[in-house]
Amino acid sequence: MKTKTFVLGAIFLIGTSFALPLCADGPIIPPSVYKVWPAGMERGSTATFTIDGRNISGAEDVIFDGQGITGKVTQITDVAEKITGPRAGVDLGAQVAQGKKQTAKLEITVAKDVAPGIHWFRIHTPLGTSNIVALAVGSLPEISMNEKISADSDAQPKSVE
Repeated sequence: MKTKTFVLGAIFLIGTSFALPLCADGPIIPPSVYKVWPAGMERGSTATFTIDGRNISGAEDVIFDGQGITGKVTQITDVAEKITGPRAGVDLGAQVAQGKKQTAKLEITVAKDVAPGIHWFRIHTPLGTSNIVALAVGSLPEISMNEKISADSDAQPKSVE
């Protein structure tokens, strides 16, 4: 009787160990960031950045390469995208799943004593940590250009104090 119970238990364990991987929802694709704008900010200030990426849902933390820079994710929005099949002569790579396309808003604060230059950050999510992304920190004020100016306009340059 004990041998029969042992054999049935062993068969059950072996069967479930092969069945569990078949029940997965799909491949786990780590988060990635491929665009950040604006590209930089002045030290001693707080700025809002927009990032484009994939699988950044549930972002828990923004990890920086040094002290004095902090950030938090304030908003994540899914971006609809049209999925097409491979195009002959154009899409030469393998067709692989890339994850859900998303846009996020980051609020980043840089202390006054942070050295100017390129600093690096990553986005941490439940699926893992994103690729490394550059952030330029400068000592001069940032000026954003909100409108296009043509060459023949009478627009005056902005002054930096």
